[in-house]
Amino acid sequence: MGHASRMAALAERLVASGNEVMFSSSGEVTKWLRAKGYNCNDVPLVDVVFTDSGSFSAKETMKFFPIINARMSRQVVKEIGNLARFAPDVTLSDSMVSTVVASKFLGIRSVALLNLRGGGERKGGGGSSGRSRVRRAPEARSSRRPSRPRRPSGRSTSS
Repeated sequence: MGHASRMAALAERLVASGNEVMFSSSGEVTKWLRAKGYNCNDVPLVDVVFTDSGSFSAKETMKFFPIINARMSRQVVKEIGNLARFAPDVTLSDSMVSTVVASKFLGIRSVALLNLRGGGERKGGGGSSGRSRVRRAPEARSSRRPSRPRRPSGRSTSS
């Protein structure tokens, strides 16, 4: 649950700063986030295959590409609906492409967090991803959204 726990820690700080946060995730992680008091949309699970030692297996994952691709398509469609309803100023995605794609489709600024640490952090599959969207407090919103991402100015939600 590394992805979700990182995003929950970030969400805690964003909420404390007056921002509104919404998550999307799958399976057990959705239940975990809801139990922590967060609003969380449940989306179709898109996962990859890991070896017995906990390493990602591209070869085994590709065997399931048709299934993964179909789930990804459903996940993107669901995320487009979730984003349209929530109307965030920015989306934050921890290694999840569907939120980034949905954000791009809707013209919403997106920030992707990538966990590139190698080996053994996770064994098996099972929905340990987390995505969140942030809607800034009304007094922090600007009247127009920038056409190009600007360099962060200190708060990840204010740039």
